[in-house]
Amino acid sequence: MVAEPYAVLEDRERLGAFGHVRGLSPAMAGFATVIGVAWANGGYFPTSWGWAALAFLVAAVAVLAAPGRIAVARPERVFLGAVAGLVGWTALSVVWSASVPSTVAEVERTLVYLAAALALVLAVRRDAVARVLGGVLAGITAVALYGLATRLFPEQLGSFDPVAGYRLAEPLGYWNALGLLCAMGSLLAVGLAARRAPREGRALAGAALPVLVATLHFTFSRGAWVALAAGLAAMLLLGRDRLRLVATAAALAPASVVAVALASRAHALTHAQSSLAAAAGEGQRIAPVLALVTLLAAISMLGLAELQRRVDAGPAAHRAIGVALVAGALVAAGVGVLLAGGPGRVAHDAYAGFTAPPAKGPDLNRRVLSLSSDGRTALWTAAWQDAQAHPLLGSGAGTYEGYFDEHRNTSALTVRDAHSLYLETLAELGPVGLALVLLALGLPLVAAVRARRDGLVVAAAGAYAAFLVHAAWDWDWEVPAVTLTALALGVALLARARRQESAATLSPRMRMGLASALIVPIAFACVVVLGNRATASAQSAAAAGQWPRAAAEARTAHRLAPWAADPLRSLAQARMAGGDFTGAAATLRSAIRLDPRNWALWFDLSVATSGAERQQALDRARQLNPLDPVFWS
Repeated sequence: MVAEPYAVLEDRERLGAFGHVRGLSPAMAGFATVIGVAWANGGYFPTSWGWAALAFLVAAVAVLAAPGRIAVARPERVFLGAVAGLVGWTALSVVWSASVPSTVAEVERTLVYLAAALALVLAVRRDAVARVLGGVLAGITAVALYGLATRLFPEQLGSFDPVAGYRLAEPLGYWNALGLLCAMGSLLAVGLAARRAPREGRALAGAALPVLVATLHFTFSRGAWVALAAGLAAMLLLGRDRLRLVATAAALAPASVVAVALASRAHALTHAQSSLAAAAGEGQRIAPVLALVTLLAAISMLGLAELQRRVDAGPAAHRAIGVALVAGALVAAGVGVLLAGGPGRVAHDAYAGFTAPPAKGPDLNRRVLSLSSDGRTALWTAAWQDAQAHPLLGSGAGTYEGYFDEHRNTSALTVRDAHSLYLETLAELGPVGLALVLLALGLPLVAAVRARRDGLVVAAAGAYAAFLVHAAWDWDWEVPAVTLTALALGVALLARARRQESAATLSPRMRMGLASALIVPIAFACVVVLGNRATASAQSAAAAGQWPRAAAEARTAHRLAPWAADPLRSLAQARMAGGDFTGAAATLRSAIRLDPRNWALWFDLSVATSGAERQQALDRARQLNPLDPVFWS
């Protein structure tokens, strides 16, 4: 009963964050959140963390300094507290971490998420959620369009590599991350197209769907399709206007099916070892057809909007469609199980397929239908064993890679992450860390259930649920472009469910105090920018054999980030290249004191030394990574 007056109050106070600060609008805020780090390999590498955190922190300060009311509801305060608690617990794990440099790196990345969450909570007002979600969808579509263009026009955009996987990953650098982003965008497009909104906006949302699903197909990401199905199921379970949602999906289905069919039947674009000329020709052939399909989707939405304007089904029809959907799903599942040989046979075949190697061969279309976990069971087992070995506090943030290298039973897998946000958090940060992650990510879902009558909530919740499901079996948390998109959706859910009785207005003194407190993380972000840039420059110079430059950049990086071992390793490599093996050994010993379980540092020390120390260093390196090919000879 208090929601409507509160909405009216916010409508009268359109002084929202990005809407009046520096001329930015809520839609642009959503758009920038998605694409800000997308073109920097999705923000995966440390060189992007500092400036991303800095941008969000400065935006938060600008919001606090701008005129107008800022209200933060109780769920939003708990949400920010959980994310801040996660950053703090990650930083505290330095005390017991097996790798201090890796832990600090996790702090740097998690700070990006805290900065983004703070800026968005302060910025996004309830009445601006529609524009924010529109901006998010526009950002995802822009990323997908660029990725799709690199596949359709390989001779003009990107690099052509039909051998190394040939799965579409640009611009994020990881095909599963791009697939998930497209799945989230597809759900958001359907949800926004189904809203009771101006038909032009619904048409634009619908037009994005063929582009998104075509791009999704070229990633050949099975997990992304599963996440898409899970998100759609969440929308149907959560939404009250199911008839409208089903009608929208049905209207957009023909264009989407045609888009996927075109993509899957383009032989040169779906088969490894295709020639550049064949790929380019195939892309030029289907590009105009995809453009027409996109237009068809927009026209379909315009027609549906006109039909729904003339015919408005009553509550009975909505209840009937809900019952029919549940009954249809149960009947289809039952028939499918019977045709497959019964529940026992289905379970056996599913387990056998899940544990089997992935599908091989040049036709990547076959991969989409494979049930293989692609080796993830070994990664999850290692994470669970790590958690059992460190049941209270975890082994320290960022330490999974070292644990896996030391305990793996196959040399075929070399990984940095457990491919599961929840298992890896439990292993590295213990029950406390996992509780903070679940609390932070679960609160927007609680808000979605509370405001499920709202079409915007249903749209955002479907895309957000897809992220939560997919994060269970992939390293989405390590790709900021994906996680930031999910945070924007989560904050939008919290803002849309905001209630007057729990919304506290920040007083001028509180705003000034919060802005002042941000000086510390802003300073840290500046150091991160300079330190990680110098570290990357040192490594790049070393790879190019430019040893004087590598040494100079490494010294700069070490001064800025004395907790990091990588600058010292680059400096040691430069000294060895110059013949100073004694100096290199001393530098490597300093690096090992920072990161004693880094097998690569021990191996380098064995190269820089001789005699007993060399053998001891080599033995230690072998203990920490016994199955690495470097030890086979």
